[in-house]
Amino acid sequence: MAIGSAIIMLSGWAWFSVVMRTSPLLTLYATVIKFIPGDIIKISLAAAVLHQGGNWCASNRAKTECGLPQSNSMNLAPGTGLL
Repeated sequence: MAIGSAIIMLSGWAWFSVVMRTSPLLTLYATVIKFIPGDIIKISLAAAVLHQGGNWCASNRAKTECGLPQSNSMNLAPGTGLL
C-alpha cells in the first residue's frame, strides 16, 4: 500500500510540476510533503486492521465465526427469486 501511495504521489507531483510550469522543488511541498503524515496514518491503520484479521470476515466461509449471516450462492432473497 505504501508503494502504491508513493507512485500516485510522485506521478501527481511530476504532472503538476509540468502542467503548472513551476520548479519541481516548489511543487514538492504543495503536492507531496503536506500529505505524507496523513498517508502514514492511513497506511498504519489499514495495516493494523488487516493484521487483526479484518479481511477474514469478508469470506463467506468465515461469516458464521464473525457472527454475520451467510448469503446463498446467488444472493437472492429466499423464496422470491429476486435480489
